[in-house]
Parts: sequence; structure tokens; C-alpha cells
Amino acid sequence: MYNHILIRYGELSLKKANRNQFIKSVNTHIKNALKCFPNVEFESDYMRFYVILNGTDEAKVCEKLQQIPGIYSFSKVKRCESNMDAIKDLALEVLNHIDLSNKTFKVETNRADKNFPMTSLEITKEISRHLFKNVENLKADVHHPDITINVDVRK
Repeated sequence: MYNHILIRYGELSLKKANRNQFIKSVNTHIKNALKCFPNVEFESDYMRFYVILNGTDEAKVCEKLQQIPGIYSFSKVKRCESNMDAIKDLALEVLNHIDLSNKTFKVETNRADKNFPMTSLEITKEISRHLFKNVENLKADVHHPDITINVDVRK
């Protein structure tokens, strides 16, 4: 279902002088560990590193990533165009693949693209409205949700 894995690095505050070398080393370890997946590609975006799955089994890739030192965390993600219709449709698609029985949710938005015409709060509200309209018996809990849909708006 997911088409990318977003990797976040650990210990970068401790590596001030060697930050680029540290990132390069971790990225090399990631690439070497995932050589057994011929369809996997990589994309680096400053402090973010993406594994592009191209149909590869995400669970097997995640299993390999768990063994690599220097990775703080990683998340399975889906990318879409940077417009509200595409974002709302993707949020609905993701939510429809989750068992929602007796579970609550919330939407959190990070708007890194400051040229995007809506604020983070406006994006969150718009996505939430769309989900409530299209998913029966959906319950929100903004303080302690069972499921959080994270939206990161970038160029």
C-alpha cells in the first residue's frame, strides 16, 4: 500500500562537525542492506532519506532497516501531488486500509512548503471534514488517538 519509507537520522546533534559524513555513512549502510531488493531506489532531501519501494514488500524492507545503526526512526509513507484534493483522497485511502473498529483518530499537519495556500490548521480541518463525510462511525480524539494521520506538505 505504501510507496516510500521515510528515514530519520539519530544523533545528529552530537555530530555537528561530522554531520555530512555521518549522513553519508548511514545512507551507504541503508543502500548496502537493501541491495537484495533490486527494485528499490533512494532519494535524499537534506535531513530526509527516502526508500522508494517500487512494489517491493514494505515489511521485508522495514525488517532490514531495523538492523541499521544511526537510524532514529522510519515511517511508511505515501506521496501525492501537493494540492488539497490529492491530499484528501490519499488520507481517505490510507484510512480505508486501517481497521477502525473502536478506534479514534486525529490528523496532524506539518506545512514545510510555506507557499501552500492554507495553514497547517486549515489543512488539518479540511482533511478531517473530508474523512468524517466519507467514513462511517469515525471518532476523533485529538489528545490520545489510536491512529494519527501525519500530513507533511512539501514542494
